[in-house]
Order: sequence, then C-alpha cells, then structure tokens
Amino acid sequence: MDKTAAIESFLGEYGLTELQISTILKLFESYLADNSIAKKDGVFEVCPKCGKVHPMIVKGGKAGSGKQMYRCTHCGRRFTEDHGTIMHYSHQGDDAWKVLMMDTINGVSLKKTSEILSLNIETVFSMRHRFLCSLEKHADNMKVSGNVQLDETFVSGSHKSRHIEGKALKDDGKTLKTRGVSKEKVCLATMVDDNGSAFARSYNAGQLTSKEALNLASHIAGSCSMTTDGTSVYDQLASATGSFHRKTEDRKDSKAEVNLNRINSFHSVIKSYYRHYRGVASKYINRYASMFAYAWNVNKVVKEGERYEHALSTVRKDGISLTGDEIRDYRLYAPADLIYRTA
Repeated sequence: MDKTAAIESFLGEYGLTELQISTILKLFESYLADNSIAKKDGVFEVCPKCGKVHPMIVKGGKAGSGKQMYRCTHCGRRFTEDHGTIMHYSHQGDDAWKVLMMDTINGVSLKKTSEILSLNIETVFSMRHRFLCSLEKHADNMKVSGNVQLDETFVSGSHKSRHIEGKALKDDGKTLKTRGVSKEKVCLATMVDDNGSAFARSYNAGQLTSKEALNLASHIAGSCSMTTDGTSVYDQLASATGSFHRKTEDRKDSKAEVNLNRINSFHSVIKSYYRHYRGVASKYINRYASMFAYAWNVNKVVKEGERYEHALSTVRKDGISLTGDEIRDYRLYAPADLIYRTA
C-alpha cells in the first residue's frame, strides 16, 4: 500500500466525505512533491536557518534573482535552494556553473571560460575560486588507504598578478637552497593509493622535512603499505601511522618490483596543469592542489558523463558560501620563504 492509499484509508475511518478526503489528499501530494524537490540530493536534510533535522520544506516564491525560494514550516523562514553552497551569492544558473566546474577540472583558462559564458573575467574568477575553495575544504577530509605511494613534486613560486616593489634576488643574487632544492620552489606533498584516490598539499617551500611530512597522517586511513623513495623524510610518518614502509631502490625504474609509477603519473598531471596555466599564484596553490587531486580521483573512478553530478554533489556537501572579497583572502598560502625580500 502506497502512502496516498494509506492516508485515504486512515481518513476514511473518521467518517470524512469523499470530497473532504480528496481535498486533504491533494494537499498531501502537493506537500510531498514540493518537499521532494526541495530536498533533492539531500540539500535540506537540515534547515539552514533553524537547524531542524529532516524539516518539512515547501516552496516560498521567487528571489529577486529569479531563483526558487523555499520555506521551512518549522521556523517559517525562507531561503534559496543553494543556501550555504558556492552558488549562494551567484546570479548565474546551473548551466553556467556546469560549464565553470567542467572547464576548471579540464584545465580551460579563465579567459576561454569567460568567452564561453559571455561573462566578465572577474565574475568567472570569483566562480572558479568558490569552486576551488570548496574542493580544498573537501580535501580536508580526504584519506588514502591500502597501498599508498608518497613523494614530493616541486613547482615554481609565483606572485602572479601581484606587483612586488623593489623585487630582488636573495643573498646577493644567489637563490636560497635547502638540501639541493631552491626555497623559491613550492613543495607539494602528494599521495596516491591503488583505489584511484589522491591527495596533494603544500606545507613549505623547499625540501619537505620529517616534521612537515607528519601533517599527512590525518589523511591516511589507519595503517597502510607505504611506498616512498630512498629518503628518510617519511620514516616518522610511517611510525606514527603504524604503516609498513617500503623504499624504492631506483625511483626512476618503472619496471622495478617496488616502484612509484602511480605517483609519478600524478605528478605528470600536476605539471601538465601547471604548464597549461603558465603557473598559478603561490598564495592559491593549495586550492589548485586540491583540484589536481580531485581531477585525478574523478578521472580514475567516475564515468565522464557523471562527472558534473559528482562535482555538484561534492560542493553541495563541502561547498563554501563566500562573497567575492572573502574569496580573495580565504586560507591564503604564503610561507615566508616565497615572499621576495627588497634590496
């Protein structure tokens, strides 16, 4: 017996007329339909205004931007469907956001996306970085497991779009180095597992240290089989996570029994994005690092036709509602070694 038939049977026990029962059933079906629309993808499992769990949500007119609004019958307050997501402060519709998300994942330039959408490049910048900030938040809870490969890759530090007064090389024209790696290079600590999951984040400029590598512990699900190159940087991490630690004898030997093929492939993807973008501003590097890892994950485990829905579900769950000004200052990455010293 479906819900409508159950309600009809229940009302019949109270001696209501057919007209009265029919009227109540129409209202019941209308509420069910509205609530089903409002709660699609689990958007309103909790009322964003009053916090009630599994609220009854009904349509509540249109916003000035034309977006559908909904009303919580518990608190009576209204809100748009995208309340609290990256689309909250946006006047752009789902079609524009679909293009933006897919262009970002596919490495399309801001200029090209702005031309496709016929939008100002500043608007597209704001949309892209809302998406990137949401992916960075999503990466906060990202974990790898099983057979995990770990290694670092390095990208050039960049003050792209930022004018530096009196910019000068450090130490009388010599680049500062640590263990053979320039401290003008941004170090990306990366991990991939055999399930297609990847993680990338920068904690420093120059060579990764054992202390900085320990930051990766929160992104490893329990003990695992950990494969690294011949350095001792990850020894403490392996001990802290109770992982079995294997080291390659030759990191460049792709045919060796113990190799880093998967993570080398991930690094190639990162470098490809980086070349395509002609570098990214270092202050935004962790936003892009999260996108590189997300794109790697999606391309490995999600069918092409389902990638937008996957991205949309991700930002609905971990989306961040930020204004344009807030986006530019959100969780900026700026280690002191990447800030030019003036002459």
